[in-house]
Amino acid sequence: MVPPVTSSKGSPMKEIDRIAALLGSDAMEKQVAAAIILGELEVGTPAVLTGLGKLLGAENAVLQRHALDALARMGPGKLLPEVLRRVTHADAEVRRAAAAALSAAGKDAVALIKERLATAPPDEKRALEGVLARMGGGDAFSALLRSLVEDNPEAARQAALAVREQVRAADARSRRAYLAETERFLAMKKTQESPSAMAAALKILGFIEDDKALPTLLTWLKKAGAPAEIRQEAIIAVRFALKDPDKARGTLDALLEIAEGGDRMLARTATDTLLGLKLPAAMAGRLARLAGAADGDRAKVAMEQLGQQDGKEATKALVELVATAPRARAEGAITALQGHEGAAGMLARALLKATDADRAWLIRKAVKQCGGGRLDKRLRDELLETAFERITAGEPGWEALLEVARDADPETTAEALRELAARLKKAKKEDRALAAFRVLCRSEHATDDDRYLLASLELGRSKLDTHPLSRARDEALGLVQQLLARRYDVGAALRKDRSISLEHKFYLGFHFIEKGEPLGEELLTEVVEKSGRTKMGKTAKNKLKLAEQ
Repeated sequence: MVPPVTSSKGSPMKEIDRIAALLGSDAMEKQVAAAIILGELEVGTPAVLTGLGKLLGAENAVLQRHALDALARMGPGKLLPEVLRRVTHADAEVRRAAAAALSAAGKDAVALIKERLATAPPDEKRALEGVLARMGGGDAFSALLRSLVEDNPEAARQAALAVREQVRAADARSRRAYLAETERFLAMKKTQESPSAMAAALKILGFIEDDKALPTLLTWLKKAGAPAEIRQEAIIAVRFALKDPDKARGTLDALLEIAEGGDRMLARTATDTLLGLKLPAAMAGRLARLAGAADGDRAKVAMEQLGQQDGKEATKALVELVATAPRARAEGAITALQGHEGAAGMLARALLKATDADRAWLIRKAVKQCGGGRLDKRLRDELLETAFERITAGEPGWEALLEVARDADPETTAEALRELAARLKKAKKEDRALAAFRVLCRSEHATDDDRYLLASLELGRSKLDTHPLSRARDEALGLVQQLLARRYDVGAALRKDRSISLEHKFYLGFHFIEKGEPLGEELLTEVVEKSGRTKMGKTAKNKLKLAEQ
């Protein structure tokens, strides 16, 4: 632009001319000072433009930058072509100042840039696209879009990124205009013949962050024959455009379909997009199907999504994974279940059906992590009943059931186990009684009488081998030692216990007399009295004599 004879500050013409004359000084300081002052005054007379043009032709980058800064304030006018040539200058500050001066030229610069883009080499083209992005406005935006068609994929991507900040800074009206312009560009035959241009334009569509772009994005999401890079950009753009997942079921269905598909790159991009969304509860079934996919990464995303939902369908899907999926995936489902109301009860019911011991223990772990102590009485009773049925029948898979029941109600479980173990012992089902007593004695509600009965049953399984190494491994001896430490009257209990033979008493006496326990002498004395001159009686007598020495 060329202002009137006087400056915007009211300076007389002759003063402007005197300052403009300094642009031709031999002293660089005077040249720089003149350029700064003229820029502040925003005076673009012919003399000023001529002087600034000479500075642009100087080899000194500092002089060129100050000349461009001045032109950015007053408008480059006839110097516009010279300014355009500086957008690829070696000096970064000169390039910045040239871009600012071009932006100040408005439509005139856009027209010149559009013309230059047709023949510009790649580096200059990138720089010019950056200027268009900085300028904003409909004309610059349209020019930038059309520059994408001839680019290679990387160049088109860089051009799209250049416009990102400009689009984000635009007001709502400008964004609507950008959206309409981008959709028109995407519909052009020439654009659709260039995968790189399509991908870049879809990227820009995402940057606009308007959910009105979803129908267009959905078209390219579902276009199975489209190149993968185009569909991938459409998937990524959904992350920015989608505002309300509850109102975009079609888009979400398309993302899930891609996530379930065979193209691993697109599937991964779709799952990454889904990960950043809060999906409606109605999609729990689809997510459950995805969670069962062979690809662990996709399954992980689906489980995380199910974990974010609080509906029964999501909980049910995760419980099913815990009960049936491969172990690593089941462990992930356990993590996702944390905080789900009702998860412990659902898991406990799944445990009732589990027949594999490893799976049962995994489910038991999940129940505990999900608050298994709050199971209702009816379910606790069912767990106990099933566990007892399996113990009685000699079937596997009862241990985890009992553990869950005990976590929920330790006292009731202990009492029920005590009754069951007693019945089994009485029915001569020692192995099953032993299993029940072992579980019972791990409970804080176990009594010393319970511990004695366990010791008695363990003793019934013992080989009664008096070799020190064998005795060190004998569970029965360890249990009796614990009872003695608790001041339990083991001798009295042994006398009442009809399952304890003289051989058992000899074995116990042999061991405990070496430990210095009075029980050892008591038992060996009884053996001597009742065995007479048998080998066992003689051995017991000799052991007593050795202990007296």
